[in-house]
Amino acid sequence: MHEIIYVQSGTYANYIGQHFWNVQESYFDWEEEPEEVNERKPPEVNHDISFREGLGTNGVSTYLPRVLIFDSKDVFGSIPKYNTMYESVAGEEANDSASWTGQSVSYQQPLHPKSQYQCDLDEQTTKASQTIESRRTYNPSTWADYTSVYYHPCSIWPVSYILTGTGNKWDEGEDAWGRLQHENDFWDKDFRLFAEECDLLQGLQATSSASDAFASLSASLLQTFRDEYPKLPALLFLPLSQRKEKFNPYDLAERRRLSTESKMLVMSAEAEATIIPLQCPATWSKGQWTTELALDLNFGEAYQSSALLSAHIESATLSLRLNSNPTSLSSLTSLLNYHTDTPISHLSGALPLYDTLFTNKIYDFSTVLDASVPDTPTFSACTTYRGLLSPQTRVNLTERLEQSIGIREPLLQLFIVLCPTISYFDFIPSYSGNSFEQCTAAVYVAHNLSHIIIS
Repeated sequence: MHEIIYVQSGTYANYIGQHFWNVQESYFDWEEEPEEVNERKPPEVNHDISFREGLGTNGVSTYLPRVLIFDSKDVFGSIPKYNTMYESVAGEEANDSASWTGQSVSYQQPLHPKSQYQCDLDEQTTKASQTIESRRTYNPSTWADYTSVYYHPCSIWPVSYILTGTGNKWDEGEDAWGRLQHENDFWDKDFRLFAEECDLLQGLQATSSASDAFASLSASLLQTFRDEYPKLPALLFLPLSQRKEKFNPYDLAERRRLSTESKMLVMSAEAEATIIPLQCPATWSKGQWTTELALDLNFGEAYQSSALLSAHIESATLSLRLNSNPTSLSSLTSLLNYHTDTPISHLSGALPLYDTLFTNKIYDFSTVLDASVPDTPTFSACTTYRGLLSPQTRVNLTERLEQSIGIREPLLQLFIVLCPTISYFDFIPSYSGNSFEQCTAAVYVAHNLSHIIIS
């Protein structure tokens, strides 16, 4: 099946990841299948690449994301480790105290209240005519407040022993990884559960914080993955923290943050991961690329900025999950790093896009320079255009890409898919009421020695 294992580590990385999984879930077609086999059309997205099939504790078939989620214990909010599909497991653990014949007192922590998003989702489920209002109106306290998917118990990893003070964050993350290994036997029990049930594992796609303790936890995981699976690729999206205009050498917290980011980049490269850094949304500059976005879009809110980043990441990797003519994670990472010594790439894109004229609408989320003018030399590219195009328009699009980027096949790859872009478009007022053919998305990832484009 060419499965992929996903890893999300850190709060902002999980904000991005939650949008990603909400969209993957929206690609499922829950309508009744036609009676005649000839009328059935396979979905454009191969869900088996990102989802695993299994059985719940009641024998009910489950189809859940193949993902490992690490975050602070208090951030998981209303997401339990054992959801309704596995609640009997939690019940059995609770009943272990039945062997105790003495007096006991039970203390139960109050449950985290459901968010408005989840309440609206429940109401939409019970009332088919109901529709969720614009997601821009939500103000979730954590990424767990807007989840619309269930997770396997092995996916949930609340880390309660990572400190939040001013200590050495790198050492704290390594300590957390050591405890996961020794106390929970994480790698041999849980990671292998996902890996060994795959027919043909093609690699790892990770999104991780870069400047806190979760950076070293992720770096340790990547190194272990490289030791165990030396021939499989890893693609890493790395949200960076906000940089100050002037570096203060006497600011100990700033020095530790920069040191952690530097170590993360070095160790990820040593683990042979293809790295795509993402600049902090606070550094984004508004321009022509934001003209079609909602006027009240706030880059300072993690919920909204992560939706934009997730839209580009989901589009940038969509070619990995297609049913027809997909590319492999190995081919993608090899294309971006065909020199074998350029592990860092850039993520850029145009969203939304109503035609093939996207040159002035592309924004680079990885550079600290003028991101609206990507002028770094490009040596390789993978592009995906989401929308319906005529054969002649496809030829014109390819020619325009070759002229603007300055490279040709096979170093320039183009994928044209029909998958609608969902969820993120609550941030795009002009999308309301338009058909999918009128609203497409473009994403562009680049480095001075490699890049990806998705349109």
